Amino acid sequence: SRVVLGPLRTFEVAAAGTVLDVVMLGRLERVGVPGLTRWLEQAARASALVHGKVRPGRVRVVIGAMEDGDYPVVFGVAFRGGGPAVVLLVHKDATEADLKAEWVAIHELFHLSMPYVRSRDAWLSEGVTMYYSETLRGRLGVLPARRVWQRLEDGFERGRRSGSGLTNREESERMRQTRAYHRVYWFGAAVALMWDVALRWDSDGEQSLDDAISWFGAAHLDTPKRWTAEETMAALDGWYGKPLFS
Repeated sequence: SRVVLGPLRTFEVAAAGTVLDVVMLGRLERVGVPGLTRWLEQAARASALVHGKVRPGRVRVVIGAMEDGDYPVVFGVAFRGGGPAVVLLVHKDATEADLKAEWVAIHELFHLSMPYVRSRDAWLSEGVTMYYSETLRGRLGVLPARRVWQRLEDGFERGRRSGSGLTNREESERMRQTRAYHRVYWFGAAVALMWDVALRWDSDGEQSLDDAISWFGAAHLDTPKRWTAEETMAALDGWYGKPLFS
């Protein structure tokens, strides 16, 4: 378990079919509670564009104020054990304008709406989530479409330049040892884009990756199973009726 100790401030954010129980540690005076509320509401709305809502009915969100860091949100992580939770470490000088365009809150909440894919297959879980972290901001109007496509291409280029020379499967299995995060995340995001395009072409525009991911979450989120990439692709192939994913 994780424990948060210190002078805590609590508040609730209701959005997109879920309630976020927020615990704030430290002071974020430039953004304040109203700005944090709007930021979290936006992240929940982003996930709802695919899933209809944030799948867990209630999520604990811990926000910590950080002294150091080069970005408005320094770090984020999602937890499932003991109940769905997200930790977001926010730079103490971040403004609401800074947070509006950032991706980490969307990324972590989106994770919680998907079944758990084992960490050895991070290319799939992190890649799909990374793809949506970028594209959903365009769909929300936070980023212009051209900027979304440029960010995807920049990410793919970072993935091509990084890694330790292993295969993509091996990089995913050893990511925490080799630190090949860019390689794993952006390889997976590229696969997600390929799936999305393939679904749209094959169905004459009737279906997209949204439909697949929404079905996967609705059908399997409440099961305790830890999915492998192969099992996930097989399940999605079964949903679609042909081996498009595998």
